[in-house]
Amino acid sequence: RDAYNQFCTGGTDLIQNVQKQLSGDFRDLILKLFLTRAEFDAEELMRAFQGFSPDEETIYEILFNRPNALREDILESFYTKTGKLVENLIESGFHKYTKTPLKKMLRINRCEEMRLDLGLCERASQAIANVSPNDWITYDEILNYFGQLTPAELLLMGRLYKEKKGQNILDAIDTIKSKHKQVFFRTLYYVVVNPAEYFSNKINQSVRGFGTDEKLLARVIVNRYDIDMSNIKKYYWQTYNESVRKTIEDDCSGSYKRLLIGLAHQLDTNEF
Repeated sequence: RDAYNQFCTGGTDLIQNVQKQLSGDFRDLILKLFLTRAEFDAEELMRAFQGFSPDEETIYEILFNRPNALREDILESFYTKTGKLVENLIESGFHKYTKTPLKKMLRINRCEEMRLDLGLCERASQAIANVSPNDWITYDEILNYFGQLTPAELLLMGRLYKEKKGQNILDAIDTIKSKHKQVFFRTLYYVVVNPAEYFSNKINQSVRGFGTDEKLLARVIVNRYDIDMSNIKKYYWQTYNESVRKTIEDDCSGSYKRLLIGLAHQLDTNEF
């Protein structure tokens, strides 16, 4: 952003030059790097809301994974770009089971301190154990626990839940009859407790099958390259027995490939 501003003081718009001189996925990737985090996620939200039905998992990822202040900036940037409130789009376009709890989650701020409240985790696990997973989504108390607990507290809550029910909390989520509810809770739990594993799976999803989902691949790399990419690469290697570098080399080409590899490895030289 500073380099962009300095370039523009010389009377030339750098973004316009990029748009004129470059093309394709490489140009799109370069342009993403000029955006602030809030602008980038707001544009990804815009894309997720397009089409006949919204891309619910992407919307959950962005709204559940980002820090509280950044989430507010994303919502503000989204409104600036579209003139629409995210809550109104959720109300009109989301499934009946998930639109109300999702709007509630937007108003819950997760504790961002290094906290591990054992008593709170015990109360949370007991409250969740008392209710069928199919009904979790209708209880404000349960939504508050899922929305407010720190990653360490959510992890402990899951262990206490297993002691009470004899079942892993993710396995319990899989018993939920509604796929919409499943995606809601599974994404919520994963992107908070273990985002590195979640995003390593997203990289694999982007290259699985015929062709490459360049937008998904670029979204993960651009969003995470300076946050937890080292951990993402380790999970990717452990799960798929291949490095992120090798995956990008096999599925991408040219300057686009080199830039993605550079972003994924610029803060460390680990070949995972």
